[in-house]
Amino acid sequence: MVDTEMPNTLVAEFTSDMLHTLVEYFDYFACDEGVISIEVNMMGIWLEDPNTKTKKFVGKARLSEQQKKKMRQAEKCRKEH
Repeated sequence: MVDTEMPNTLVAEFTSDMLHTLVEYFDYFACDEGVISIEVNMMGIWLEDPNTKTKKFVGKARLSEQQKKKMRQAEKCRKEH
């Protein structure tokens, strides 16, 4: 276990309902290797369908102010490029 925050790390908090949603939809959203992709943004936590690239809402992300600042900076950088 590492005590310090790793660079470019984002911590997302999950409720048990969110974990149940992940389990319920895991097989549908898993790629051929049996892996799912989870997207975290200011609006929430999402599962991405590897075939259609559509997303399913898992739950609202509760982020620290520092994490929100990192996400806003990353979004600004993406828009500039």
